[in-house]
Amino acid sequence: MTAPSRLVLREIHSRPPEIKLGTSGWWVRLIQQILIERGMLIHKTGFMDDSTLTALGKFRAARGIREGSVCGPVTWAHLAIDDEEMILYVPLREAFLGATEIEKNNWGPWVRKYTGGLEGERWAWCAAFATWCLRQFERDSKRPGYKLLIKERYSSSRIFKEADNKHLLRSDPHPGDLALIKGGPTKYRHTALVSHYDAKGKLLWVIEGNVRANRIPWKWFPNMKRPLDGVRIGCYKPGSYVIVGTGV
Repeated sequence: MTAPSRLVLREIHSRPPEIKLGTSGWWVRLIQQILIERGMLIHKTGFMDDSTLTALGKFRAARGIREGSVCGPVTWAHLAIDDEEMILYVPLREAFLGATEIEKNNWGPWVRKYTGGLEGERWAWCAAFATWCLRQFERDSKRPGYKLLIKERYSSSRIFKEADNKHLLRSDPHPGDLALIKGGPTKYRHTALVSHYDAKGKLLWVIEGNVRANRIPWKWFPNMKRPLDGVRIGCYKPGSYVIVGTGV
């Protein structure tokens, strides 16, 4: 069975471009395929034509999307999720907006946004980003009755301890769960938000902050200036993580 195109969008290691009327190419065909799978469009043309624009307008209206461009970061984030996956809207929006550190490590307005005003070398912000997204989802009542069960905001190892005490560890990942990545002196070195699990490829796909936006093996290029960390799509192999259920 072919994976839904919204999952294809959630497995791309690059930010989708802004789409305008008349734009053509692979990204437009992806939009069209998503709309076809939702029963809102009949065929693909490869162009952002009038029929595609009309179908996309109906989709945006159904989701209550207000965005100046035909298809920008907000619309892309909605296209990447089904109606039951709204918990992923905020982290995908942040990724597609290009959330990143500014000037130096763990620094800048995006970092302060997720940490509540904190920044600097000691404020690794992966857990802060993931829990901030979940608190936004809880606050905006995207799922009636949703209650965030994890209170820890900043530490992957403390999230594990809290989850263990509250019996929130689970074996089957769901969208919006936390993936705690193993490693480091505290046993858990990183926190990410679960996007979906690819059973065929045996990969856990996540949306994660405080990571470089690409996978260049920098040890091969010691003299090249490395980009600062941001929010990206990532994936992990079985055995490298534990899953924490986050809410009811």
